[in-house]
Amino acid sequence: MDFVEKYYVPLVTAIWMICLPFVFMFFAGAGAETVFDWLSQLSHTIFAVFGGPSVIFGALLLVWTVWRGWRNGDLIHREA
Repeated sequence: MDFVEKYYVPLVTAIWMICLPFVFMFFAGAGAETVFDWLSQLSHTIFAVFGGPSVIFGALLLVWTVWRGWRNGDLIHREA
């Protein structure tokens, strides 16, 4: 089993934890002073509350997953 198959769930979780706050940050800036100002304010609030910790814990989860795969030897491609 290769690295991505073995660590699929923590990798996808880490990627979502890192990328999703930046989507909220984009919508918070893109909708300001437009018809979607209410959505912009909501996105800004969501990013302010959850953005920083989510990015930090997502990065830690990604580093932990890669470290664990490296220590178990899953990052090295072996021929059968």
